[in-house]
Amino acid sequence: MHPWLAPLHATFKRHADAEKAAAMCAYMKGHFPFFGIMATERRALVKEHMALHGSPELDELPAIARSAFALPERELHQVAVDLLVKHAKKLTPEHLPLVEDLITTKSWWDSVDALAVHVVGVILKKHPKEIAKWNKRWIGSDDLWLNRTAIIFQLQWKKDTDQALLFA
Repeated sequence: MHPWLAPLHATFKRHADAEKAAAMCAYMKGHFPFFGIMATERRALVKEHMALHGSPELDELPAIARSAFALPERELHQVAVDLLVKHAKKLTPEHLPLVEDLITTKSWWDSVDALAVHVVGVILKKHPKEIAKWNKRWIGSDDLWLNRTAIIFQLQWKKDTDQALLFA
């Protein structure tokens, strides 16, 4: 486990709620175990954690995200997604292989949609020359979550949406 995550993991264990965890697991059709920490509380605990341990540096994000996704509990996956979303404007196309790995690891709509729209979409909006390469890769993939990413990454682009690409 990444050293930045270890104390957060311990905090999440202390705040675990078995009843909520069971409900959250059922909502996600049993795909993931949960601590039972709702999003608002999770984000408050992460904020406290950052006050004590600092916000991770950009170059630490890949290791932290991979480490979080290697753990079973969904709240830790969500922490990784939140960190990437928070830093999305600083990310570059060089981070897309990481994001692709996360999209195809412990995949479900909650993490995939957030990564596709709020990370991939932000990166590709800033680097439009990369769109064709990545979109072709994802739409041609056998992985349905990468197909979904190719379709929804422009979701917040509004008038800048490439409709031809979307409908192709």
